Amino acid sequence: MKLLVDENFSGRVVDGLRAMGVEVELVTSIQAGMKDHRVLASSVASGSLLRTEDSDFGELVFRDHHASVGVLYMRLDGVSIDRRIAIVHEVIARYGEDLLRCFTVIDHGGYRIRQRRLEEERS
Repeated sequence: MKLLVDENFSGRVVDGLRAMGVEVELVTSIQAGMKDHRVLASSVASGSLLRTEDSDFGELVFRDHHASVGVLYMRLDGVSIDRRIAIVHEVIARYGEDLLRCFTVIDHGGYRIRQRRLEEERS
């Protein structure tokens, strides 16, 4: 599985995921300051699951019907970097390819995985 990591993540998180064998590409390696809709399009073009802490991607995917390979939206304020890495790795290890075409929210209460309906993908 490939991850495209949004600009709002620390280098330690990226390094930790790579150490666990996750293929990671940084948005900043494509273009720093890229608009959210372009980040989502880059994720689709590369076939990468998008990892972000930006709630705007929910609006792009569900309200505006932008195409998506899948999104991991993390809401873990106050959680250590090591724990964030472990949580993402756990979710990827448990669900793997099933995360594709889903919008996954990871927060203090656990995680929720919402599949996109076929009619949303046609738009």
